[in-house]
Amino acid sequence: MFSQFFIPWGIKMLIKKGIAKTTLLILVVVIVAIAAVGGYLAYQYTRPTKQTFKIFFYDPEPGNPWWDLLAAGVEKGVQDLKSKEGIEIEFQRFDATTLDEQIRQLDQAKALRPHAIVIGARGVGVIEKLKELRREGIIVIDVDRQLPDPDCRDLALGTDNRAAAAEMLRRFLAYLEQKGVPKPYKFVIIKALPGIPVTDYRYEGYMMVLDPLIKKGEVQILDTIEVDSGKIEECRRGAEAAVTKWGRQMTAIITVNNLISIASVEALKAAGINPKTEVLVLSFDAQPESFLEMIRSGDVAWSITQTPHLEGYWGVWAAYYIWKGKITPPRGAVIHTPTYIVLPCNATWVKDFVDHIILDPTLIIDLVGRMTKENPRIYAPALNPKNC
Repeated sequence: MFSQFFIPWGIKMLIKKGIAKTTLLILVVVIVAIAAVGGYLAYQYTRPTKQTFKIFFYDPEPGNPWWDLLAAGVEKGVQDLKSKEGIEIEFQRFDATTLDEQIRQLDQAKALRPHAIVIGARGVGVIEKLKELRREGIIVIDVDRQLPDPDCRDLALGTDNRAAAAEMLRRFLAYLEQKGVPKPYKFVIIKALPGIPVTDYRYEGYMMVLDPLIKKGEVQILDTIEVDSGKIEECRRGAEAAVTKWGRQMTAIITVNNLISIASVEALKAAGINPKTEVLVLSFDAQPESFLEMIRSGDVAWSITQTPHLEGYWGVWAAYYIWKGKITPPRGAVIHTPTYIVLPCNATWVKDFVDHIILDPTLIIDLVGRMTKENPRIYAPALNPKNC
């Protein structure tokens, strides 16, 4: 209203004073430009700005196919979070092959100040560093490892390794009985070096089932061998030692991960022992494709697969939900992600569907909402597996 009145009146006055029309045009343009700039600045000042969420991922075993799937889930989570929530994301990935390297990376995080980290821990040695980050206000999501100190994380995502190992072994023992394999069953267990919680839990799960049967005389443990389960050459040395010493006396070799199982199959075949019919191999995990093919062919009798892609994907969303105040997990909160028994008859289904599974991230809000201080652990829903 003011401009409609002012400009014409001002122009008339200037014309009366003999100002040239060209000069008047310039003045009008200047006035309009000032108004436009003012409006733009006002809009920039008042318009809502996109938030930037700063999140880091720490990969403890770069190049391990299982962790590659989890890392792919993290990256997919970042992409979907950005597109679905309309926020900017600053994402960095840190790979570590030793505990010391990961500790140095976590020291750097104090200066880099992310809002959240998603971490696969190299070992329990990172616990104090994670506590320090939490004291600095940084959200910590523990994927897979489920470190034993609940104060080092806001939330853990991963398999209930004790329960999964125990359930698989019970079903394997029932299979042996159904096939009429004579008792006592004679096993060699090849386990990981202590200090990585998930493989420790798997061994504990096995022994929960085996100890009562050992006392009854239905099972004998011929040997327990420890190896560095992340290094294939170390796994091969352990498997070769087991096969050389015990050979066909073994009913089965029980392992805690895929690398040990691969090494066990290689050692048996090198000794002329058929892993399909003479000495069976019981495993954990079903990656990479070459290992899944061992299951599909029957060289590995039984295994159980986790859902690493989902762990990574949900890890990003859980961190975001905590940052936005949509969830407040209780102390010791753990969401146990689904597992599936893998046999030759359903191995293809595992590869096609389970390895890249994504479940609705809003389920995290529901699951955390159902947690209590007394019971901070909960199981995520699973797809119906392909039955054999």
